[in-house]
Amino acid sequence: MRIKLYTPKSLKAICSKPMLQDFLLSLVATTISIILTFGTAYFIDRNKKENDKLEIAKMLIYDMDMTIHTVEENDSVLSYLSRLSQEIAQHPESFDSLKYDFLAVGSLTWDRFPETTERIFSTSIETINTIGNANFVSEVSSFYISRKEYKRQISESLDEAIKKNRGMKDSLQVILDMDFPFYAILNAGFLVDMIKCRNRSMRLLGISKEDMKAFAKRQKIPASDEDLAADSLFNIKEETYLEITRIIQEAKENLQEE
Repeated sequence: MRIKLYTPKSLKAICSKPMLQDFLLSLVATTISIILTFGTAYFIDRNKKENDKLEIAKMLIYDMDMTIHTVEENDSVLSYLSRLSQEIAQHPESFDSLKYDFLAVGSLTWDRFPETTERIFSTSIETINTIGNANFVSEVSSFYISRKEYKRQISESLDEAIKKNRGMKDSLQVILDMDFPFYAILNAGFLVDMIKCRNRSMRLLGISKEDMKAFAKRQKIPASDEDLAADSLFNIKEETYLEITRIIQEAKENLQEE
């Protein structure tokens, strides 16, 4: 005995070849649309995170560069003071003609280490997570530790010695006691370590010198005509006051001789 199953006409219509093809095409199109939507969103988000990571890294490396630039300037001044110290140590008779050159000590700069970027790095776990590179984070941490030591061993120590010996230009012994060669060697050591740390940090994230030049260019605001005029006015005043200071100093020395 054969049993014939009843198939509704609506089901037969759905299972017909044309309808099945339309259904499959619609399913495939919907699937592709979902993949494209979420896939595109994923890649956009991933690209944004990568850009954010590189921007934060460049900001930190730029801060390193600014510190290194200051330490390099101090290196030049300390090297010059060391050579002067050697000259007067070997030729004490030259002290009177060279003593004013030691005023170059005033060119040493200790106040160009703004800690804003360091605080952002040190206090924000989100910043560290965004970077997502433990070795890079370690290098940056080492750099900031080195900068703190630089302030303690050179900036604060030398600044205290300078304040203690304000009359050093009047005494050969005081100048020799300042021990500028020691600070010059110490400064050079810190400079080399900082440069190496900066270079390792750049290599870890594949950041080139060209990348940093472009980043640095974005940080600088071009000087206006008003800014240049103000600088020119200051330079004129500075030259005038330095000349007055020199004349007054000569007058004081003449009075002492009398």
